Amino acid sequence: MVLDFLTQSTVISNQSRHQKQKKDIVRYISKSKTACIIPDIAKQLKISIPTINKLIVELLEANVLVEYGKKDTGSGRKPILYALNRDMFYSVGVDIQLKGLRIVMLDIQLQVVKSKDISDFTLENTEECLNDIINHVNEFITYCMVENTAILGLGFSLTGRVDVKKSSSISFFDFMGKPLGQYFSEKFQLPVLLDNDTRLIGLSEQVDGCLSNVKDAIVVNVSRGLGASIICEGNIVKGGNGFAGEFGHMQFGKKERLCICGKTNCLGTEVSGYALELDFTNALDAGRDSLLKLQTDTFGYRQILRSALEGDSLAIELVQKQGMYLGESLGNIINLLNPSLIVIAGSFAILGDMFIDAIRIGLSKTTLINPLNSCRVIASEVDGTRAAAIGAAYLSFKKFDLL
Repeated sequence: MVLDFLTQSTVISNQSRHQKQKKDIVRYISKSKTACIIPDIAKQLKISIPTINKLIVELLEANVLVEYGKKDTGSGRKPILYALNRDMFYSVGVDIQLKGLRIVMLDIQLQVVKSKDISDFTLENTEECLNDIINHVNEFITYCMVENTAILGLGFSLTGRVDVKKSSSISFFDFMGKPLGQYFSEKFQLPVLLDNDTRLIGLSEQVDGCLSNVKDAIVVNVSRGLGASIICEGNIVKGGNGFAGEFGHMQFGKKERLCICGKTNCLGTEVSGYALELDFTNALDAGRDSLLKLQTDTFGYRQILRSALEGDSLAIELVQKQGMYLGESLGNIINLLNPSLIVIAGSFAILGDMFIDAIRIGLSKTTLINPLNSCRVIASEVDGTRAAAIGAAYLSFKKFDLL
């Protein structure tokens, strides 16, 4: 079992030294863009070639590694290439949304093996809802036809505040008498990691998005709510307990709207999908016209976003107004942190330049010239529907230093 191999504790001995060296080989090959040959592994890890040969044989016998053809060197004997056995390294990511559940399984090459969307799911702080999540995840793992022994762990993405140190949610499922992560781990008999959905979107951007070579950035998740993932010196800032990034609760609002946190003037009450629904309804009540109103009596913020893309003037006006508010608020953050890139992620990313241009106008009002000139603002190109679930799946690979 690969999980046992990666988690084995070691005592100081010759055997434990070889065990560590085998883990180092696995981690080196995992992070390599291509299959590896023994001389390169030996050079990088500073291990003798005879020892590497012996350890490679043991890893092959354990099905951890596989031969991946031979490298064409142009002359002489072609060395064998080695890669990780894709059938032995999997991770599952679960994105628990307010309306919907998304589950993915990734292999060691970070490719999606299977995915599933459950649309008839509503997040509630009840035992019934918790059991529903467990049943859906178990059904998904069965559907994937992958043995539990090949799954390194499960990552869970949750909206709201997540205490990453205790592996618990502050907002949901606080009635089991134990941390949520521990409860899930006991149910699935696998390691479980929890994090906030916005930070996991930031992790997705780091691994497979525009942040792979960017050290200082802010990923703004604008969906039904508003949050931010702060990347500093290449690390996602979590804070003392994992509550960093509550951008939507910063007091930048202007409309005196009551927030779910109990306070007023939270930015998320004016820049978010929830706020867009309120703004749209208020505009219609005030006599404004919209094509969307003619098409349906009920609508959600995603329909308003699509309506803006289709040219509806009221929808365009409202999303651009939100963009300018967001830009003004982000200007204060740029002055504080001096990021080189801001990525707009989440549902609003589909608006592209319509939203980004409005943000830039807002930024010009509050940002100092020098940090503004050195900071780009772009829309995310990562699949927004699966970014949090994929980020959750990355957690297990990251835990074992395979990313």
